[in-house]
Amino acid sequence: MADLNSAVKKIFSTYLKVAASDSVLIIIDQNYRDLGNKISTEAKLYSRNVRLLEMEQRKTDGQNPPPEIESEMLKYDVIVCLTTRSMTHTKATREAAKHGARIASIPGLKEETLARTIDVDVPKMQLLGEKITALLRKTKEIRIKTKL
Repeated sequence: MADLNSAVKKIFSTYLKVAASDSVLIIIDQNYRDLGNKISTEAKLYSRNVRLLEMEQRKTDGQNPPPEIESEMLKYDVIVCLTTRSMTHTKATREAAKHGARIASIPGLKEETLARTIDVDVPKMQLLGEKITALLRKTKEIRIKTKL
């Protein structure tokens, strides 16, 4: 199991491929203040331009952030959303992606979950996904059995 710093390093170096010239916006709500500060500190090892913005917790998944955060999202290369509610399907996220932002929306994340699950062999996982996809494309029906 990786520690939190190693997990965050992997997010910025492997998954988001943050370069020193990239601008990074980290959006949190009040429930993610501590983790947001830790991730912001780590992000500064990869980028010279890191900003941490806190917003009030959204009432539902997919609820757009406040207008000032929505407009800020259009100005950044990389956006990390550490929020209680998902920002994945918001208008703000879609617009930021259209402007070229690389976005990680990670609602409900717990530090111990991040540290425990991020330490995967990415090329191996990708290869396995490609093999499964190829098998599924050759068939019209699948049956999944479990011991449950």
